[in-house]
Amino acid sequence: DQVVGPPRRTQWIANPQWSRAHLVLPSIHSMVSAKGRLFTIEDQASAEHPALPGKFSLVCRDAFSGVVLWQNRLPDWQPVNLYIKFTPAQVQRQLAAIGDTVYATPGLDAPITAFDAATGKKLRDYPGTERVQEFAYDQGVLFAVIGDPFDTDGIGANLGGTIGASAFPTKAYGPEIPKLENPRSEIRAVDSESGRTLWSVSGEKTRGYEGTSLAVRGPVAAYCTSEHLVCLDRKTGAEQWRVPAAVNYKGRNARFNGRPGYSVALVLSDDAVYLAAGSALTAYELSDGSERWTGSTRLNHFKAPDLFLTGDAVWTATKAAYDPAT
Repeated sequence: DQVVGPPRRTQWIANPQWSRAHLVLPSIHSMVSAKGRLFTIEDQASAEHPALPGKFSLVCRDAFSGVVLWQNRLPDWQPVNLYIKFTPAQVQRQLAAIGDTVYATPGLDAPITAFDAATGKKLRDYPGTERVQEFAYDQGVLFAVIGDPFDTDGIGANLGGTIGASAFPTKAYGPEIPKLENPRSEIRAVDSESGRTLWSVSGEKTRGYEGTSLAVRGPVAAYCTSEHLVCLDRKTGAEQWRVPAAVNYKGRNARFNGRPGYSVALVLSDDAVYLAAGSALTAYELSDGSERWTGSTRLNHFKAPDLFLTGDAVWTATKAAYDPAT
């Protein structure tokens, strides 16, 4: 910031210039960039009326000029009549740009698919990753969370609240996404070149998975459930350790005052796991899961706390920064 200074002009402006509505699913999300290209998943339906069903596309723009280079229409996506504040954060983790390849889920239940970043041509998909809820890419491996959605507030009959159900038929917006008592999640590691499954964990090991908590760094992959913080060997999927986590939305843990599914942020450093859960911020040793220190944080509005590691400090949703070691 000291070198660049504050922004003083606009590089470019491109359509859509207007979001479709304040209340429904955001018109643009999942924005990523690589090698001079900007990728988004965006709703291109008319902004004339927010009740119209969505028309989502994967769009590639020149990052310098904003010119659209290519776009692929998605057959379906998250229904747009979901209240904007209940937008599942997992939906925002279904796009990654790595060099000249873009990985995305081109449809609500579509498998992870690789596209040529320059042309938009489909290169391959990954059978077995249908119904992927979120994924991450690291060192030639796709780490996918597959199964039932679990990542938003439990208000309403569906996953989150819906808008206009009395005036507009819900079925017009696509398949209803049920709110399940015990959603199932499988974490699978897939070789990005061959498509071969390297390992997977599921069942009791992932019971109560907290949406968007999967993180990968160096030799490990980590995730959080409603009861535990878990560390896996990234190459084999073998569990290295499992410790009780400061995540409990049933009132048994006074340090946590959030609600299930949108209250957890997990970030890895080279030697620690930082978990922001509700009002609790906890640092764990990456080697064995032992607790290093505790602090405080707070929820974003209907989303997990902010959590960043930069400038030799741990930054979160308070007016203080924490020393990573102490």
